[in-house]
Formats: sequence, C-alpha cells, structure tokens
Amino acid sequence: MQDDELEEFSYDDLVDVLNDAGELATKEKAKLKDLKLKFDSLQTSYEELKTSHENLKETHEKLEKAHNTLLAHENKAKLSVGVSYVSCKVCCVSSSINPSCSSSDMSSCDESLVLENEKLKDLVMLV
Repeated sequence: MQDDELEEFSYDDLVDVLNDAGELATKEKAKLKDLKLKFDSLQTSYEELKTSHENLKETHEKLEKAHNTLLAHENKAKLSVGVSYVSCKVCCVSSSINPSCSSSDMSSCDESLVLENEKLKDLVMLV
C-alpha cells in the first residue's frame, strides 16, 4: 500500500471505533460470564448424576444377586416339592398295590407334605 491510499482517521473516528470495541468487549464479557455460570451448573449436575448412577449400579447389582438367590431357592423348592410328591405317590401307590404298606406310611407322607407346604408358605412370605 502506498501512503496516499491510506485513509486517515480523525480523532472522533478513532474514539467511536474504540467505544464500539469497548461495548463489544462488555457484551462478550457478559456472555462469557453467563456461559461460565451455565458450565458450573452443568458440572455440578454432572457430578450429581455420576454419583447417582454409581449408586444405582450398586443397587442394581445387589438386586440382581438377590433375584438370582430367590430363583435358586424357588428352583430348589420346586425340586423339593416334586421329590416329596413323587415319593408320596410311590408310597400311596405301593400301599394300594402292596398290602404290606401300612396306612402309617401314608400318614407319614401326609405329614411330610404338610411340613413341606408350611416351609413353602414361609418362603413365599419372605419374598
């Protein structure tokens, strides 16, 4: 550029440019302050959510273990009931086929079923 191509600014022009720049800087500073407040708020929310997530993960793991334990107990109870039922059936069938099986064998089957039934009721109450 040559010297004659340069535009000369007056004092008033320079003051206006400087005032405009100051106003722009003030507006940008206010925006930055708002953004910083939002960032701090989001940071706090993030930390709270992160902690909540960790707590929920731990609770989920505990519930999953408890659920698996209950399923295992339920399966065990079903097997136990099935075995009691089969053995009682065998007892009842053998007593009707074999007269040497006494009615006291059947009553012991009935008693064992009553006890088994009470255990299952207690187990269900705990769940």
